[in-house]
Amino acid sequence: MATPSIRRRIERRWKCASFDHYGLTESGWGCAVECRAREGCHVREMDVLVEVVDPNGKILPEGEWGEIVITMLRRASSPLIRYRTGDEGRILPGRCRCGSPLKRIEVLGRLPRKGAGGVPLRLHDVENSLWDLPLVDDFRLSLECDGDAPEALVLTLAMTDHSEGILESVLQSL
Repeated sequence: MATPSIRRRIERRWKCASFDHYGLTESGWGCAVECRAREGCHVREMDVLVEVVDPNGKILPEGEWGEIVITMLRRASSPLIRYRTGDEGRILPGRCRCGSPLKRIEVLGRLPRKGAGGVPLRLHDVENSLWDLPLVDDFRLSLECDGDAPEALVLTLAMTDHSEGILESVLQSL
């Protein structure tokens, strides 16, 4: 799923509308796709069952955030049954303005992980902050660990401008 800032960048550069398509390599095909109403992604309910669960695997009601779990309904050769995706999302209540009766999901991105110093880190938030800066052309984020313990977060930037003071503005956006 594209963060809002990546979507804006794509639409500005290519002068077109972009639509999210949610899926996993393991599923073999997409699980949900966004329509022109942009009110979440419609689940391909003939092919996949989507649930949202708490950390203990208990199914959460519509509208509550949790981990997305999928069951592929048509993959006989390599079935996925209640497969925990590691993605955070929710099933949206009600129907979409487009009129489709299909369930809709909103996907935030990967579940938060412990970053350096034990602080929870969401890649979605970092991406959204960095891609909103026109001077950032690309980036790499890595976590240096001592065994299982995260020690340092390393951000490598490719920027279109290397003027003095630019780095400070990038750091402040985070």
